[in-house]
Amino acid sequence: MARKLPVYLLLDTSGSMSGEPIEQVKTGVQMLLSALRA
Repeated sequence: MARKLPVYLLLDTSGSMSGEPIEQVKTGVQMLLSALRA
């Protein structure tokens, strides 16, 4: 069984990330989590 290691993400949630940029971040995080769980 693979050893689990902590993963920390630092995400920019400032006003400049509103709209499409933050939606892209959310999608990317979901993809990362899916890949890490696989």
